[in-house]
Amino acid sequence: MHHTRTVQLALFLIVLATLCVGCNEPSGESPPGNKAITATANNSKVSANPTSNQLSPSPNRSVHPWPTVGQNYQRTSCSPFAGPEHPELKWSAKLIRTASFKKYPLNSSPLISNDGNIYIQSDRYTLNAISKEGKLLWHTSSTGEWHFNQPFIADDGALLSAADTIYRVDPVTGALSHLFDQDLDIPLVLERKEQYHLLFPLDANTLVGLAVSSSESPLEVLNDCSADMISLDLQGNVNWSVPINVTSLGEMALGLNRHFYLLGSLGKLAAYDQTGSMLWQLDSKQPVWSNSPVVAPDGTILIFGGSTAEIHCIDQNGQQVWMQKFPDWRVKHLAVTKTGLIVAGVYIPPNPHSDNTPLGKLVQISPDGSIVWEVPTGDGVGNITIDKTGTIYLPMTDGLNAYYPDGTIKWHLEVGKLTKQASIGEDGTIYALGWNAVLYAIGEAD
Repeated sequence: MHHTRTVQLALFLIVLATLCVGCNEPSGESPPGNKAITATANNSKVSANPTSNQLSPSPNRSVHPWPTVGQNYQRTSCSPFAGPEHPELKWSAKLIRTASFKKYPLNSSPLISNDGNIYIQSDRYTLNAISKEGKLLWHTSSTGEWHFNQPFIADDGALLSAADTIYRVDPVTGALSHLFDQDLDIPLVLERKEQYHLLFPLDANTLVGLAVSSSESPLEVLNDCSADMISLDLQGNVNWSVPINVTSLGEMALGLNRHFYLLGSLGKLAAYDQTGSMLWQLDSKQPVWSNSPVVAPDGTILIFGGSTAEIHCIDQNGQQVWMQKFPDWRVKHLAVTKTGLIVAGVYIPPNPHSDNTPLGKLVQISPDGSIVWEVPTGDGVGNITIDKTGTIYLPMTDGLNAYYPDGTIKWHLEVGKLTKQASIGEDGTIYALGWNAVLYAIGEAD
């Protein structure tokens, strides 16, 4: 009898613990009487706020705070960590760049490893490593262009990227090595002089990418081109290789159903299983340029942007669920909260006959496609980041804006003209890139 009661008590405690998971999650509501905070840059420290990543499906749950573009391989740009409530600039660090690219703005986002180091692709060839204290650890250059192939951090801490070959970058020294061993019996497609693109992990031990057969540079591949989709392990052994026809260089995202989605820049979205078999293809008939598909928490796929004013929501069977149009606007970027709310950044392109200043706004969209609110952002047309509490971060021409989940301004920190997307570390530090090739670390004030 005593044994039976013990078992019953244990089962009750397990059920109770299950029901309580997430009880302490922040509601994301804006507190009443919010007032915007305008901060000035000076020294600060950061408050720790660790939590687990709830967005990436197992076994593709990264051990790093920001391992890839968009934080996770669903590209939701939603962090499992909370940013600062009262921001101050902790430090800034100048990045190393190739001389011929110094006049161009940065086209990447900071990656953050579990030891706190930050990695930034500062141009098409150069990768920088910065410590969490703001010191340059190393910089390295490839022989091929990384322009469309930002690296990602593997679970073991190494950085992997694709260019004229597939590179592995040592996180301690920055030394480059080829993932492929020349003695391997690899398919012919990998022995030709290829360009490799869109490398990302299907799980902790398996990579997928494209090997494009083209003599043109990545910037010139804008029409249909022949390619092979390849799957390989972290030792460079090829699992399979499948010939496909892609509408130029697109982007990939990983679905919650273990399928992955390839979006060509002419608007064709294709779904593949983990053997490389195409399940379906949808033609949105809208150019989307290099935007990645985004997989929402319910498994639907969002495609958007480029020169169009549309957001398409596609279900896992390739059927359109809804479409939202913004006449006269263009969709720059979107992020998705863990509850499925979509925040889109839209803008009117600058008029060359005016002061050349773009006009932007944030738009929140419910999972059913209806608009919840719109907030003007002026010149804030960078890529969106959302933190654990639902706070929205937007790079501006004079610094970083933070918005409450209802769209009201939370704070603004002046640090200079920012670009691309801010990333959030495990301790709540925000890392943002300036147009002047400077990395800014923004943390909690004393």
